Amino acid sequence: MTIHDVFSADHNHLRQRIQELQTAIDKNSSSLESLFLTFQKEARAHFHKEDDVYYPYVDDGKKLEDRELMHTLRNDHAAVIFALESLAIRLRKKVPLAEWKIKFEIMINVLLPHFDQEEKELFPKVEKLLPAQELQTLLEKVQTLG
Repeated sequence: MTIHDVFSADHNHLRQRIQELQTAIDKNSSSLESLFLTFQKEARAHFHKEDDVYYPYVDDGKKLEDRELMHTLRNDHAAVIFALESLAIRLRKKVPLAEWKIKFEIMINVLLPHFDQEEKELFPKVEKLLPAQELQTLLEKVQTLG
């Protein structure tokens, strides 16, 4: 298993959670709040791995020449983290579901393309850029985060 396998598995898991949330929204399920809080926790854990270990290493000394890609991906993280907190607050305040759903869809319209961009652009570039041992070291650091 590589560092990118771990991140791709996280992405697939979070995509599944999004589908579960969309089903809960459509059914006006009482489980929406607990499902969302689980999703929020898991998304933040995933971003923690990338923001605290992977991105800083890849971006150190501007190893990756595609500055726009790194800038975009970091901005996506900031936007999604802000949206996750905002959505959690809105759930606690019991805003109308239709209003909440719009905000949720806006957030996933950033998150899902973000996953695709990492998988299709960032990961292949990093695999060409970094030697296998450095990728292994990153994997070990990420695994210590859980």
